[in-house]
Amino acid sequence: MDAAPRTWLLVSILIALLTVGRPAGAAGDDARTVLHMLEYIGADYHNAVGGGRIKSATEYQEQQEFSASVLAGVRALPERPEKAELVKDSEHLIEAIRELSTPDRVAALSSRIATVLIAAYRIPIAPRQAPDVSAASSLFESNCSACHGATGEGNGPVGAQLSPRPTNFRDGAWQANRTVYGLYNSITLGVDGTAMRAFDRLSDAERWASPFT
Repeated sequence: MDAAPRTWLLVSILIALLTVGRPAGAAGDDARTVLHMLEYIGADYHNAVGGGRIKSATEYQEQQEFSASVLAGVRALPERPEKAELVKDSEHLIEAIRELSTPDRVAALSSRIATVLIAAYRIPIAPRQAPDVSAASSLFESNCSACHGATGEGNGPVGAQLSPRPTNFRDGAWQANRTVYGLYNSITLGVDGTAMRAFDRLSDAERWASPFT
């Protein structure tokens, strides 16, 4: 990985280590799933919409489905003082996507909802200890490169046959809207509607280390 993305990842995890909270049980698990969808929206919307037009019908449909799932997930969460705000902002996110708003606006909305969600449901967003990044390259090569390519550009031999195509990890717009926790979540849970499956067979420590390729 280039120096700039690596620096961004290191900064993200330092922030996460400073803001970690205690798990919130089943409510925390449900909120974590919503958080996972929010980060996916914020990072990938620019592939669906740009300049007030739809760039990819497939990607745009995914964005609509994910935003609807965010609202449904928020509505199903236990009551908290912040829940009404979360519902309202989730409705605004759906409207923004429907209106083909700019990627910056959608990313900002997603980030705002995520920030409130983390605080309200005390979602732990950092590992128990700093990841051992020495194993990251071998983990990426054995588990990710076939789809995402040897250098992470989404151009692996298997990925060429997939729709939607695997993520290009070197895309600056994508990097700007991802966190280490979000990458860990994608590795842990997979991404619905794509070929990205859950890698829950990897240990928790391996899943935290993987983003540092």
